[in-house]
Amino acid sequence: MTLYTPPVNALAIDNMVLISGQNPTGDQFTLTGNDNSAVFVRTQVTRLHVKENQVTEEPFLRENLMKWTITVNPALFILDPGESRQVSLSPITTPASREADEVYAVSFIPQAAKKTEKGNLMDMQIGFQTYYIVPATTAKMDYTLRYQPTTGKLTLVNKGNTVMLAELDRCKPGEKIDPKQSCTTTFMAIAGRTKEYEVPQWLRGADMTVEVLNHDKSYRQKTRPEIVR
Repeated sequence: MTLYTPPVNALAIDNMVLISGQNPTGDQFTLTGNDNSAVFVRTQVTRLHVKENQVTEEPFLRENLMKWTITVNPALFILDPGESRQVSLSPITTPASREADEVYAVSFIPQAAKKTEKGNLMDMQIGFQTYYIVPATTAKMDYTLRYQPTTGKLTLVNKGNTVMLAELDRCKPGEKIDPKQSCTTTFMAIAGRTKEYEVPQWLRGADMTVEVLNHDKSYRQKTRPEIVR
């Protein structure tokens, strides 16, 4: 699996979106230290609430500890150069029925430790944000898919209760794959949100077919987008 590396190269991570329940060993991000020195990493969790395509953020802080709905372990840790560490996430409670996805932004914020005459100081570096999604018990797939040929923009309006993936596959049997111009592309829209995506020039076409899937692919439907002039 290709690792995502932030601009400062302090950390690498195995996944930018983690769906709960897909791995039998648990929900985990794996982080690797890319810096030449030890990196102290702290986590910050924010729950995302969506209403009418607008997102409201609810940070998990000491002051609202009783409102926390997931745990992160470890929340603070040190990565030596080249060291990998798993960070586990899990819902605090498991309701009999979850009506809609729970979506969390999980930020990993690195600080490089450097020795000075005054002792160890922590120099802030740029962190990055991932997403942790606890899916609805039953997926309700309701969406609109639109394509505007003049701009190449493909729009997925997610009116359902769960995250949706839109996959465009223009690969042809026997065709040599160009690593610089992939013949497939995928984008995501969380429940209640409208996601606009600019299709790469080489994938555009009047006969474009998009497959819409839910997180575990128990729902998958190929459809032609509505053309918007």
